[in-house]
Amino acid sequence: FDTKKSGLSLIWEQNRDKYSSFTTLDGSKLKLGPETLMVNSPKKALSLSFLGGQSSAIQKNSTDIIIEMAVYHPSRVRQDSRFLKTSTEAGIRLDKFLDPELIPPAFSSLVYLILKHCGGQINSQLFSYYPQKIKTQKILFRPQLVSSFAGINIPTPFCLTILKKIGCLVEKNKKAYLVTPPSLRPDIRLEEDLIEEVIRYFGYEKIPTNEVLSQKDSPDITPSLVSLICTLQNILTSFGYDEIRSWPLVNQKMIVDPKTVIYTQNSINSKYPALRQSIIPSLINQKKQYSRFKLENQQFFEIGKIYYQEKKGDYQEKYSLAFHHPNSVQLQKNLDKLLAYFHLNQDLLMNPLLLSKQKNDSYVEIILDNLVHQISPQDLCLDFSTKKYTAYELERQIITLDANLNFKSKKDPKKILKKYVKILKDKLWQIKITDIYFDQKTQKYRYTLQVSYFALNDKSAKKLHLKTFNLG
Repeated sequence: FDTKKSGLSLIWEQNRDKYSSFTTLDGSKLKLGPETLMVNSPKKALSLSFLGGQSSAIQKNSTDIIIEMAVYHPSRVRQDSRFLKTSTEAGIRLDKFLDPELIPPAFSSLVYLILKHCGGQINSQLFSYYPQKIKTQKILFRPQLVSSFAGINIPTPFCLTILKKIGCLVEKNKKAYLVTPPSLRPDIRLEEDLIEEVIRYFGYEKIPTNEVLSQKDSPDITPSLVSLICTLQNILTSFGYDEIRSWPLVNQKMIVDPKTVIYTQNSINSKYPALRQSIIPSLINQKKQYSRFKLENQQFFEIGKIYYQEKKGDYQEKYSLAFHHPNSVQLQKNLDKLLAYFHLNQDLLMNPLLLSKQKNDSYVEIILDNLVHQISPQDLCLDFSTKKYTAYELERQIITLDANLNFKSKKDPKKILKKYVKILKDKLWQIKITDIYFDQKTQKYRYTLQVSYFALNDKSAKKLHLKTFNLG
């Protein structure tokens, strides 16, 4: 700032509608906003945070100047620049992170160059304002981990030398070191960042790519319950069940035992004030929803948490499995196959393992937290190669198409499905009836089939579909 134009007093402030316009160094006029950050004198506007003003510009005949060097908040500079629709080199720099710790050496260097090449002398004391200093955290550094990450031996002296070369302060701390990164490296915040720096200077090209790793395999720490849930999901889907997810909150009608129920405080839905004690009511609701969409004979399951009190104040939270099949005989067969997979028998499915069973025997529920202790760890796996389940390798996508069949009289859905299973044979992945509708106008029954083909491309599947159901 030319002090003959600006005066000796500088004020850093937001405009607050004090000035309506500002004339830049090149004579352009900018319309100011109320939040614009400025450097002013008591009587006039001097400068913006990212652009100097004509009213205090230095010229060749300037004899007295004020030097200002600062780092402003990036968001403030960015907002001012966008509001004023003005971009400058200073604004682009100040829009990014700049290290305030670099201001003192840079300021001293600038003053030195001016005194050396322009002459003159310093007429005032230095004014410095730094209200919120950036605190650099010390990072625990263990040199031995560098070799573990790299897979080759990198000596400790080399590690410490590199850290010091990039400006870190290194202090000995028992068997490890405390490292303070330089303020201009905000990207170094973790021990892994320090390890990366050392390996980068050591040279990634020195790490061999054709040697066997010396580290031991990490032990499997997956909880048995998680493995059991994954195994059950695979088994039940292989049986043809669909998995559903439902709310853990229930209404009054879905409460199984009022004495052990847990009510929530400030429930997100006042109509559902309690936590579920069983998953079966959720499955019953799901079946009703399928019926509304005329999707009959659906089989599905859910694995989730249930909540109850064993005695007052003794709150329990456990994982549970519940599944439904419209045919109670088939449900029992699936349950037997499920138990056989884990080498269990029906005697184990007594309370508290078997939570509940509906009167029509189309639903069954098992508490998994209790069951997992009865199962051998060898059976908690997702490898079905040793079990008697059929596996298919899908080389092409499954193509699903719909077909409508019209009949003068009502037909047995099972016979319809059996007929087309026999016709389509090995090209069929899945076939099911999704809707049965009686048309009052034509007095005919319409059966909507959903047919899925595999081992066929899209064109071949459509051709076979049209031919099979006479849709051409």
